[in-house]
Amino acid sequence: MVTCLLTNPVQITDYTTHLLPYLPPSRLLTLSCSHVIPASNLLAMPISLGPSGIPFDFTFAQRNSEDMVRELGGMLVELSEVVPDGLVVFFPSYAYLDGVLAVWKRARKEEKGGSSGGEGGESIWERLEGRKKVFVEPRSTAASSTSTTTTSSTTTPADSSSSSINNNRVNTIPATLDALLTAYSAHIHSFPVPSTSTSTSTTTSASTTPSANKNNNNNNNTSNNNTGAILLAVINGSLSEGINFSDRLGRCVVVVGLPFPNANSADWKAKLDFIGRAAAGEAQAMSHASKPAETVSAVGATAGAQAEAKGMEARRKEAEAAKRTFYTNTAMRAVNQSVGRAIRHRGDWATILLVDGRWELREELRGKLPGWIGRSLEGVGGAGAGGGGIGKGESWRRTRRRLEVFYEEKRG
Repeated sequence: MVTCLLTNPVQITDYTTHLLPYLPPSRLLTLSCSHVIPASNLLAMPISLGPSGIPFDFTFAQRNSEDMVRELGGMLVELSEVVPDGLVVFFPSYAYLDGVLAVWKRARKEEKGGSSGGEGGESIWERLEGRKKVFVEPRSTAASSTSTTTTSSTTTPADSSSSSINNNRVNTIPATLDALLTAYSAHIHSFPVPSTSTSTSTTTSASTTPSANKNNNNNNNTSNNNTGAILLAVINGSLSEGINFSDRLGRCVVVVGLPFPNANSADWKAKLDFIGRAAAGEAQAMSHASKPAETVSAVGATAGAQAEAKGMEARRKEAEAAKRTFYTNTAMRAVNQSVGRAIRHRGDWATILLVDGRWELREELRGKLPGWIGRSLEGVGGAGAGGGGIGKGESWRRTRRRLEVFYEEKRG
């Protein structure tokens, strides 16, 4: 008997299909455990439309739309007014994050307002910085030394309650990346714990950095959550695995798009070819095993050719299905690792936002989320997040209000 204790159904499928194909199902026992938190401590939502009603379509063909990238920035600006403390945003790749930042840092002087534009020529980056301090995961550990000036590259992980980012990786996080994480944590904890009774004019502690004071002074919204920080990270990057953003460090995790690998790369062509051939071979073996010997010898040449053609087509479909499943599972494993960075203990609470229209359209994607997230998923196919029949912008307003209610209840 082989027992597999895994965290989500994506892992179970790949392990049983590719790692243990020689074992019959009767020899496999799988266990899927729920999370320790109560259901009320998590709110997960797919986000299909931005504040201006622009659809979020982060497929390879559409993801470079500048209007959509600005809409994403406008949504994060509004989120920074609602989410207390830490907001962690994961992008599908470093290259895409670089492109998004380039758009966000350009002012659009022709625009005179709107959620996705620049107010009076103000760039999206400036608007984000006016609400929360923004930290960006560097492409390399060497580059990270220039990403923050508040902590030297030799800073060690904080042991106090002000930082719970580093967990079981104290000796493996590069010093420069650790400096970024420590600065992110220190900035968040330099502000008092947000509460529904806290005024927007709350005076920060003496350790608050100048940029944190700027966040208070320049924020012209009516929310009381104009403190904290935003961390822009990359799925499959240094921050998406093994690092905890518990409690105040990750009150909201946003996943932008889906991190599908490049199927045209040499290594992925080889992987998919192997998966396809293995699946086709297994289907052929099962076909021969189920066919009576006398039938094989009795069929005529024409009937035999027809049967072989049908068998080849069935094996081709089996191979294509296996390749699609493996390809999708690879992306979903990375997503599940990223969303799991928040909610690290029984008393923790957070929201998870999946920003892409495909989350609503493709049920198989939602089915590959961990059960504890899938059971908390709201707004699928209805009025919550993407919502058929909802007017332009109405979907986001309802989503924002749902988020506001969640945080009000948790901080009350």
